[in-house]
Amino acid sequence: MAIRIWGVVLAVGMGLLTVVSVYWVWEQDRVVRTFVATPVVVDSAFVEVHHGRKSTSYAPKVHYTYEVEGKRHESWTVYPISTDFSSRSGARWVIDQYPVGKAATAYVDPWDADNAVLIREYASPPYWGAVVFWWLTMVGLMMAAGAMSSPGYGMRGVALGGSGFWLILPGKNLRRKKWESVAWTVGLVIPTVLLDVHYGMRGWPFGVGGWALLIVTAPAAGLVAVMGVRRWSMARTMSDARVQVSPVPVVRGEALIVQVEWDALKRVRVEGITGKLVCVEHYREQRGNKTYYGSRVKGEQGLGMDCPKEPVECGGIVQSRGEAVMGATGPATTVGLGERGKKPGYPFYTWELRVEAKLAGAVDYEEKFFVDVG
Repeated sequence: MAIRIWGVVLAVGMGLLTVVSVYWVWEQDRVVRTFVATPVVVDSAFVEVHHGRKSTSYAPKVHYTYEVEGKRHESWTVYPISTDFSSRSGARWVIDQYPVGKAATAYVDPWDADNAVLIREYASPPYWGAVVFWWLTMVGLMMAAGAMSSPGYGMRGVALGGSGFWLILPGKNLRRKKWESVAWTVGLVIPTVLLDVHYGMRGWPFGVGGWALLIVTAPAAGLVAVMGVRRWSMARTMSDARVQVSPVPVVRGEALIVQVEWDALKRVRVEGITGKLVCVEHYREQRGNKTYYGSRVKGEQGLGMDCPKEPVECGGIVQSRGEAVMGATGPATTVGLGERGKKPGYPFYTWELRVEAKLAGAVDYEEKFFVDVG
């Protein structure tokens, strides 16, 4: 519940900042497209220094006057968006283009003569703000929707009568993963591509920030799109794995049997199936004044899984079976059967059964399932 509340807070806060950033994208575009060239006279020009806690920035300041319909106006606005430079030379280069007392050209709002800019160019910061704040808004929305929450520790499973086998369930099924990937793709990729295309068409020549915007955000959006397509493709190829494990909890020194099967939703050829039990340590460490949380592998046990030799037709079942003697490869499970949602002390240990099916001409299936090890 806490992660959902924080998601709402994040989505609302970042959403408001996204609206502000989009407004400045629109306003900058309006300035560049509609402001009218007007002759001006430069009265003064200098570099204003801004001292921050860790850095110093330099702003070009130019005061100029102009007349519109016989009425005198004045302005200090240089760029459509307030721009500071990291070096004095950058700001100095700007004011050197406008010697005091010389005539120059500015651009005036045709609907408000008091509103003028000296340099009519696109800047990348509003686009950066719109992209970054919107991505954070999407993270908040997905947190609020439960897409970012952990499936929980402890085992998810159902005893299969008196067979000694348990049917182990994944934290999230493929259907949910598919629709979450659709939400990520639509919510992140489309707005990012639209902003990148708009800046790419309007913002030339690009500065360092503009090149960085396109080089960073376009591949990031592409990566999200590829991940979305992969999950969609997987959900259209095979069903969720049905994993049966015996015994439960897993006993060291005894044979562990794992049976896995999938429904083939189209013709598939399986090149290999692997399975292994992995012990994961969840830790909390104090380093100086900071506390770090994380996880690391403490041990693993491989399983010899067999693989179908022939392609499986649409509607058929892909089956695999593996067996191994469980050795002493890691600590016992800390959060066990029936203890999902329990908040253990650190460090604590969980065991994951990781299953992978490598498919020819399709996206590989990968999933992990929580099990108990004694």
